[in-house]
Amino acid sequence: MVSLKEVMAWVLAALSASIILALVYIEDFRFFAIPPGYALKLYVYAALGMIAAAAVIIGLSRYEGDTRLVGNSAFKFLACSFGFLWIIDGVMQLQPEMSFGFVSFVASPAIQASPVFVIRLLSPAEALWSHFPILLDALSGVLQLLIGIGIIIFWSRSSLKIFLLLSFAWAIFLWIFGEAFGGIFTADSSYLTGFPGSAIVYAAVSILLLMYMDTGKMRLQIALFMAAIMAISSLIQALPSHGFWNAENLFAIPSSVMINQQPFILSLWLHSLSLSFYYYYIEWNVFLVGSMAASSVLWVLRPRIGAIYTAVFSLFVWFAGQDFGVLGGYGTDPNTALPIVILAIAYLIGDRNVFALALKQQHQTG
Repeated sequence: MVSLKEVMAWVLAALSASIILALVYIEDFRFFAIPPGYALKLYVYAALGMIAAAAVIIGLSRYEGDTRLVGNSAFKFLACSFGFLWIIDGVMQLQPEMSFGFVSFVASPAIQASPVFVIRLLSPAEALWSHFPILLDALSGVLQLLIGIGIIIFWSRSSLKIFLLLSFAWAIFLWIFGEAFGGIFTADSSYLTGFPGSAIVYAAVSILLLMYMDTGKMRLQIALFMAAIMAISSLIQALPSHGFWNAENLFAIPSSVMINQQPFILSLWLHSLSLSFYYYYIEWNVFLVGSMAASSVLWVLRPRIGAIYTAVFSLFVWFAGQDFGVLGGYGTDPNTALPIVILAIAYLIGDRNVFALALKQQHQTG
């Protein structure tokens, strides 16, 4: 039986997400001039796609057995959180200007900044999307909505497995094409700007939920995954070849997102942060490198503290380097830091449950 508190929590989360998305769309209509015919065509395709998606969901609902998935709180939190993220990503993908802006301002810059072999590998997909931008944009948005809705509403093992496999496959495609392998082959990549890519985090979470669908024993894998990401990010941030010991390069991280259309107070804070990055670039980069390295070590030695530290640091990164992900004119997801925060919270929830279970067992044996 679902409690009133749980219902209120989900209603509040859905209302908050709706308000954020509404503000994003209002900004779109204010600052992007999209021919009405293009927008109408996009939403006709999307409507047809959602009819097909609804048919899939209804079909699975009819054939779904009564066996319900038994998962702990960490499993449920992780599944529902990333289901909501997929839905938000799908809605963001269906912004009217995204049909033409996705390739021009998201995929293409990431591809062109990569080595030659990456450019050659991804150029055919780039050309295909450029030829059918509205159709493929609608398909991508609807598919992400389908994945998110499926993960949230289906809780039998067989049905949920379908959507998690689809989540993994589509996340890998987005990581390769939309994020050009998350910037791992790009010289100026940084955790602050989205390394190693939000899509690879989605893919990792999909695998975690598939592997531990019944038991929810995923804490060790979360800790190892987070320790690896933070260790590699620290090394990248510290390497002189990546240029972050240079005032201009470090200054460019917050200043590049400062120009996004957003509330004035956020731009003002980012402007102040940019100046601080410029004048105190050595101190800031020491802090960034040290924070990522400390986070990695803590995930190995004191994972609970590591989860708290990573969540707090990533919230700062989500603002300072990623502008909360969706605030940019062509943002299609919340960027890497927010999924990392969700993973850290899932670890803390699982850690609490393990502690409570140990106390219960001790009480019973005593």
